[in-house]
Amino acid sequence: MQLRSGYIREVYSLTDQAAIQNRLIERNHPLAGEYVSEIMTVIYMPLLDETIQYNLIEPFGTVMVARNHQSLYGIFFPNRPIRTSSFVHPGGRMAVTDSIAATWSTSVAVTASWLSLNVGFSHTNTHSISDTQDITVREGYRAYVTAFALHRRVSFDIYQHLTSVGQITRVGNGRSYMPNGVRFEVVFGRV
Repeated sequence: MQLRSGYIREVYSLTDQAAIQNRLIERNHPLAGEYVSEIMTVIYMPLLDETIQYNLIEPFGTVMVARNHQSLYGIFFPNRPIRTSSFVHPGGRMAVTDSIAATWSTSVAVTASWLSLNVGFSHTNTHSISDTQDITVREGYRAYVTAFALHRRVSFDIYQHLTSVGQITRVGNGRSYMPNGVRFEVVFGRV
């Protein structure tokens, strides 16, 4: 598969049996407790982009602003798969296309529009993600494939700016999660 410009693909393989069982138990996978030869993880996401849209401060009044942005890429939620499938020998292809809304949590009340302006990506529209993964399965095995949305997490502090007197006070903080890629986990078990 050819990568789109500005994207990266990484593949990781887990073969340690204790680590495999821990992950299967943690995810309530149907093969927990049974022999699994390997868990393969494929990550497909944009290259790091630190472009942040900063807001303009209005000349008078009280304005809430976000500062001290910190981004972390490759975040996923193991309890929120977007697709699951299984394949037997010789294998197949899993295609994922989805539109997912950004999520967030803040310690003070703010609107989705405010977050869109201050954090640098839309919190009012969905974000499209798509990828395909070819799965090759050995004779006598079954591949259980789970796709997760990858997210860019932006952590930030929230300040209240009293523009008439120039006072800026930290009033809270928050985190926003923008869907921006796909993570595939493939578990190989005996048929």
